[in-house]
Amino acid sequence: MSGGVVTRGRERRDQQNGQNSKTTEQKRDEEQVQLAEANSLALTMRSGLQAISKEIRDLKTEMKKDLTTLKEQVTEDVKSEINDLK
Repeated sequence: MSGGVVTRGRERRDQQNGQNSKTTEQKRDEEQVQLAEANSLALTMRSGLQAISKEIRDLKTEMKKDLTTLKEQVTEDVKSEINDLK
């Protein structure tokens, strides 16, 4: 009879070990899912930041042209006013 008790004890231990390894596998799977989600979020943020940077560069270029045009217009207006005063 004691042999049957030992066998049952081993069976329980083996079942628990199997459950523990499943838990470890589940944890690994969860970590992989979390890592994939983090990588996806990082890629999304990176592409968003790149789009913002491009928009800033484009606006800077446009504003530079606009400021140059404004400067030229103001210069012409001031010259015209000075000539009118003479």
